[in-house]
Amino acid sequence: MSSFEIAYKNTLTHEGGYVSPEVAASIGDPGGETYKGIARRYHPTWKGWGLIDIYKSKNSSWQYYNKTRYFGLKHGSFIDNPTIDQLHKDYMKVNFWDVNKLSLFKNQSLANYVYDIGYGSGPGTAAKSLQTVLGVEADGKIGNVTIAKLNLVNQELVFNKLKEYRQSWLNRNVKGKSYKKVLDKRNDSFFFHRKSIAGVLILTLVGLAIYSETQSKPQRKLKIA
Repeated sequence: MSSFEIAYKNTLTHEGGYVSPEVAASIGDPGGETYKGIARRYHPTWKGWGLIDIYKSKNSSWQYYNKTRYFGLKHGSFIDNPTIDQLHKDYMKVNFWDVNKLSLFKNQSLANYVYDIGYGSGPGTAAKSLQTVLGVEADGKIGNVTIAKLNLVNQELVFNKLKEYRQSWLNRNVKGKSYKKVLDKRNDSFFFHRKSIAGVLILTLVGLAIYSETQSKPQRKLKIA
């Protein structure tokens, strides 16, 4: 089954740090103030916001980004605070991984991708996108029916169809936004990784060869005094 740790680390490579409300407004980002992908407008109850506010009050000053003046953390910066990092990780697991039962996906590439879609557009959108591709009821809640259908079909085919669907979704819903190219590039970066048996076969053959060679050599007997 799929690993949250792998998906979490993979998606963080696509995420920036802090985005102030002023900067978010200047680029047309509806999420507003954001930290490592968590938008304050959509996730106001995340406990990390309290610690971020304290940090801002102690360390921030007026700054500029793309001619936008704002009071807050430096754009794109990260706070070196293990508590905030753990709060972020715990929140993402519960609200973006567990909610869509991604641990039950038998293919890690698909789990990574659905998690990332949810990260960017909400877990409900991610669920509906997958369900639409699978041809099951798109209610935005991945349950036993969706999981059963997913794990029975060709995983690579589903991945490729989902990627096409995601791109069409972006074309419809993010058209004209300044960050559209960033999302397009992010979508292009995801690929289906087949489990390679070639490496396993090579290691097996090498192991057999070594074993055969050792067995063919005369065994030296130990002399007991």
